[in-house]
Amino acid sequence: MVGIGFLVGFWAASFSSIIGVWNGVSLMFADFWGNIRGKGSGHEDTRVGGKYFRFYVLWLTFPPMLLFLLDRPIALILAYGVLGSLFMPFLALTLLGLLNGKRTPEQWRNKWHTNIALGITAALFLALGVNELVKALAPVFGG
Repeated sequence: MVGIGFLVGFWAASFSSIIGVWNGVSLMFADFWGNIRGKGSGHEDTRVGGKYFRFYVLWLTFPPMLLFLLDRPIALILAYGVLGSLFMPFLALTLLGLLNGKRTPEQWRNKWHTNIALGITAALFLALGVNELVKALAPVFGG
C-alpha cells in the first residue's frame, strides 16, 4: 500500500512539474520576447497559444526528444540537471539586483537580513560550482 502511495505521489509530482515548466516557462518566454519586440504583455502573440508561446513549447519538447532518440537519455538527464542547478544562484543574484535598485519602491526593497541570505545563497552555490568544476576538470589537466 505504501508503494502504491509513493508511485501515485511520484507520478503527481512529475506530471505537475512537466506541465508547470511547459506552461509557465513558455509564458515567461512569450512575455519576455513580446516585450523585447515592443508588443507588450497583453499582445495575442504573448498569451497562451500565441506564436511565441507555441515556439517555446516546441523548443522544450523536441530537442530533448532528439537526445532520447539518439539513445542518449543520460545526457538529457545531465543537461537538465546542470541547467537546473544554475537556477538558485541566478535567482539569488537577480533578486539582489532587482530588489535593491533605485526603481524599486522603498517598501518593497530587500531588508538587510534578506540581502545577507541571498548573498550567502549565491556564494554557497558559486563555491560548490567552482569546487565541482575543479574536480571534474582535474583529470583533464593531470590532477
